Amino acid sequence: MTLAERTVLASDAHVAIAGLLDGEREAIDALGDATFDLDPDDRPVPVEVPRFWAAIVDTTTGALLGRVSWRPVTHGPTLSSMAWNIGIKLLPAARRRGLSSAAGLLLARYLFDTTGLDRVQATVDAGNLPGWRGLETAGFHREGVLRGVVRRGGQRRDVVYYSLLRSDLDRPARERAVLGRRDGTVLAEALPGDRVAPDSFAPDPDRDLSPSALPPARRGAVLDPDTGRVLGLVTWQVVDHGGTLGCSAWRLGATPGVDATALRLLVGHLFATTGLDRVEAGVDVDDLARQHAVEAAGFRREGVLRGARLRGGQRRDVVLFGILRTDLAES
Repeated sequence: MTLAERTVLASDAHVAIAGLLDGEREAIDALGDATFDLDPDDRPVPVEVPRFWAAIVDTTTGALLGRVSWRPVTHGPTLSSMAWNIGIKLLPAARRRGLSSAAGLLLARYLFDTTGLDRVQATVDAGNLPGWRGLETAGFHREGVLRGVVRRGGQRRDVVYYSLLRSDLDRPARERAVLGRRDGTVLAEALPGDRVAPDSFAPDPDRDLSPSALPPARRGAVLDPDTGRVLGLVTWQVVDHGGTLGCSAWRLGATPGVDATALRLLVGHLFATTGLDRVEAGVDVDDLARQHAVEAAGFRREGVLRGARLRGGQRRDVVLFGILRTDLAES
């Protein structure tokens, strides 16, 4: 099946939202990860709400990647108080490629373009950290946690609430805010939809994580200075080593394509714009290329955290690196 044989609703260079063929929705649900599926409930619902479905398809090959759905929800007695609630499910082979964020943004744009509603929202199981990241990468705003909204595994579960408004996408196009430049490397803010190649050292997706267990991470993009193409992505979030601001640090993450110069730019930006005095990075013990990049950026190797990450179903050691504000003053 090629993409040309489907009814395409929206597409970009990587994925398309297109019509489902007979049996595809059932096949996706059967083959997909059922970890966060809700418990079956045959009782009649108080109000029947229409729900719409479409396929996520590889733009180049036409391969089926998953499906999306959307249904109207109301937050008041008027049409202007209504919103679209969307859902995304990928086939196992399509995960960890940034496709959920691309599909979520495409679907939101399609709904804004073809309907009069001004809000698109999504709820994600509190344990589905990859689901959070996909929506946040697409530009959705986290709004809170709904307690005990769904039933899964015989228990009431919390969901995390996200939204995207028409006004979020209607803002005039703007240049990225540049965080730093050095030696032909540009570090800038990341924008919704920024993606890079899959990371072979990425840890396994998390399960049953409390929504308050991790503070939100911020994202930056390493750009080609001539074309603006995204070469790699960095993240930074606060970690606590003692319960006070003075015991807090920035923990960095980086995808392939992020070199020592980009890491130095990010460290300089964080020390210049925040009051924290330590930046650290944990690198998979087998990822020698990133270890070299971190050391070349001025980080000092501080030790090995045994079994700190789960990758490929096995506990993996992580090499911990750190750099202090005073290290820069001494260099």
